[in-house]
Amino acid sequence: MIAVALAALMAGGYTLWHRSTVFAAKAREHLDRRFEHQTNLLDITYTRRWLRDPNAFEAERVMLERSKQYEDGMYHKYRRAMFFPWLPVDLDSVAPPEPPEPGRGVKVLHIVHPGLGAPDSRP
Repeated sequence: MIAVALAALMAGGYTLWHRSTVFAAKAREHLDRRFEHQTNLLDITYTRRWLRDPNAFEAERVMLERSKQYEDGMYHKYRRAMFFPWLPVDLDSVAPPEPPEPGRGVKVLHIVHPGLGAPDSRP
């Protein structure tokens, strides 16, 4: 009888430990994605300043902001679940559309230096 109780305690402890590690991995994934979105937002901010156009890349900025907020919420959800693995976890909400990769769909400006000519005319 004691052996069965001990085995049940060990199985329950392993299950809680395993759930905690799974939730920790998911929290880390969402934190990494949030950091990536934050970095891309900073890139857009500096590009807007460099172009002196406050409306440049507005659609990308809005998508990245939404994605960052979603990833932040999912990080906090799984971080809480990591510390309390015996509690049920709600289903994930629908993720916003994935933001475009930086630079995709953006025309590259070639700035011509007066003394060098066009980029294609260099020897």
